[in-house]
Amino acid sequence: MGTINFQKILMRFWFSLLGVCFMQSLFAQDFPGEPSQFLPTFGKFMTDGQNSKEMKDFVKSFEAVWNDGPFEPYQKQVIEFCNSIKRKKLLIDPHFKSYIEAVMYFYASQKPKSEFDEWDRGLQWMIKKKSGTSLVSYLQFSSDLFHYNALYRSSGHTWFSESNQWHIGFEDEKVRITFDNIVLRCEGKDDSTSINGTSGIFYPQEDMFYGKGGRVFWDRHKFPQTDVYADLKQYAIAIKRSMFMADSVIFVNTNYPTGPMEGRLEDKLTNRVEGDNSRYPKFDSYTNRYSIPDIF
Repeated sequence: MGTINFQKILMRFWFSLLGVCFMQSLFAQDFPGEPSQFLPTFGKFMTDGQNSKEMKDFVKSFEAVWNDGPFEPYQKQVIEFCNSIKRKKLLIDPHFKSYIEAVMYFYASQKPKSEFDEWDRGLQWMIKKKSGTSLVSYLQFSSDLFHYNALYRSSGHTWFSESNQWHIGFEDEKVRITFDNIVLRCEGKDDSTSINGTSGIFYPQEDMFYGKGGRVFWDRHKFPQTDVYADLKQYAIAIKRSMFMADSVIFVNTNYPTGPMEGRLEDKLTNRVEGDNSRYPKFDSYTNRYSIPDIF
């Protein structure tokens, strides 16, 4: 009985050793620098030892993008970064897969190549300075930005721009995404809110959006946009939260003769969407003449 158990342990050891040797052989050399040689080598690297149909289909999708004529200017940079991932001995999934997925989403977005170059600059810094976990997190954010124009996506809420008027920058060891004159929306399961005609800068490493300008309407209360609104000056949003506050906003309600008022705005997603039960947006006048929505 003891001999049989020893043999089982020995077999497990050899299989584990073979697995380690196999993985080391996969990461032993760089991918070929020539685009024509890179693709078959990369495809084999991604699918060897995997029975996943999903991964094989994923590689086929990438092959279609790679062989598309307009993708040629991207190829050298993709090869270089794949080699950077490989030298770090990071994982096929999620590291390689997340990178290639983001590349494909960027290409589909039809943004100019200069945006890709800035994104690549940030990635080259990140893979040298940050952990593999931080890299995956940024790559997943990148996919959401390229595909959904999203700053943040979760099961609870999503912050996103209604257009792709964003620009990637990298300076002072920080990635920054600049948004110009967008509708910034936050959507949850039962509610949504938006800041219309706003601009700002999003820092993915901080999960912070710093906005300037924009207008908030009281649509959830069924008020016409021309009658009730608040104009924002400067504000900040911690995008992992489904709410924001802004000081020094100018509130206008044409139904009241008091004229524009300055105060504080608070808006957040709730389970009750519209009508009399909706508590937000909420405006508090600095002069305490009245508070919105209390007057409704």
